[in-house]
Amino acid sequence: MKCFCGTHDTFIFPEFWTMNRNPEKTDEFLLARFKGNGVRYKAKLIGVDDVPEARGDKMSQDSMMKLKGKAVAARSQGKHKQRVWVNISLSGITVTDEKTGVHFFHSLFLLY
Repeated sequence: MKCFCGTHDTFIFPEFWTMNRNPEKTDEFLLARFKGNGVRYKAKLIGVDDVPEARGDKMSQDSMMKLKGKAVAARSQGKHKQRVWVNISLSGITVTDEKTGVHFFHSLFLLY
């Protein structure tokens, strides 16, 4: 068996790779993650696009391609993507600017 770099013939997996790191994810465990403050993810904001209908893979793909095109154009002008925190909880989805801490999006839908 080759290692990840491809130069060694054998590779010994460290013990921490073989351990079961994730406990069994029961429904109660998964639901408890989103209670209270919820789960927070670090992300880069590509852009915001209003869509005519909130369904469909084709619509999602078209919107994403449009935003990626705008991001490439902005990058060629030397602009960077905005760094944000995305917080998902039972009360909704919140997007917060990483540097200023300003909440600039909060979903109106409750997640049940």
